[in-house]
Amino acid sequence: FFHSLITVLATLFLRRATMTMTSKTLNLRYKPVSQELLTSHQAVEKLWIGPSHKMSPLQVVHLLPVNLQCLDWDMTDATTIDDDVLEALFQKKSLCHLCLRFRGDEGVIQLSKHLGASKIQSLDLRGNHISCIGVTALASCLAGSSLLSLNLGYNRIDDAGMKALCAVLGKTRLEYLNLSCNFFGQDGANSLAASLKTNCSLREVSLFCNHIPHASCVKLVQILERDNVTLHQVKLGGTLTDTFCNVRLGIEYLLKLNRSGRYKLRQDNLDHGEWMNVLSNANDDVDVLLYFLSNMPQLARQY
Repeated sequence: FFHSLITVLATLFLRRATMTMTSKTLNLRYKPVSQELLTSHQAVEKLWIGPSHKMSPLQVVHLLPVNLQCLDWDMTDATTIDDDVLEALFQKKSLCHLCLRFRGDEGVIQLSKHLGASKIQSLDLRGNHISCIGVTALASCLAGSSLLSLNLGYNRIDDAGMKALCAVLGKTRLEYLNLSCNFFGQDGANSLAASLKTNCSLREVSLFCNHIPHASCVKLVQILERDNVTLHQVKLGGTLTDTFCNVRLGIEYLLKLNRSGRYKLRQDNLDHGEWMNVLSNANDDVDVLLYFLSNMPQLARQY
């Protein structure tokens, strides 16, 4: 009896949890959007909208769920986004993650006019054919935005676009930046490396499948060694060849030090217990542990 009762209760609990999860998400990527459908799903927090529907973008925005937090909207056929659509979209105070699909620079130029005053924390613009013109417009509003995550992968950002973007990185709150599969090379990579000298917010940068030469990777190693102690991850897959193995290992080693708390070596009057936590976290890697011990001789004997 008790076994059967527990089984029934567990089934009811899982069913309720599944219904709650389903009511919070709505995937309309491959379904037509209608007024009735959006009106009947006002409890949704995560919404995916595809390109195939007869409603205008402004009609869709006005019918979006009140507490919507995450919106993935495919406007593949659009080359621009009307100001009234963006204004209404950014008035949704609960919206913190936005992924938009459009085609070309005009869309991101329009978006940039409204982004600075929005509360969006994560912006995904990958695969939108954004070039130097578009990324320059976007860079002009990043310093005043709330963005913590920016995905610009699979676009057409060249060296000039990278220069414009990297010039403002130190004034942003960005922690994650995806620049994978773009068109920049040595000059663009050098612009990013130079910005990392003073940037303390970035934690992860994705650079795979770009035309980054060996010299720029060496420069990145030098800056990580001397200046940047807060970057945790750099993704270079498809960028470095096997002949650059030592450079890759150097980057990975320095990033490992950063993740273990290397920034604390530059702080004064840190608590003894906090130092011991750093050493304890580094205990799984002999090279990292030896690095911290060699830089903290006053604690080496106590450890």
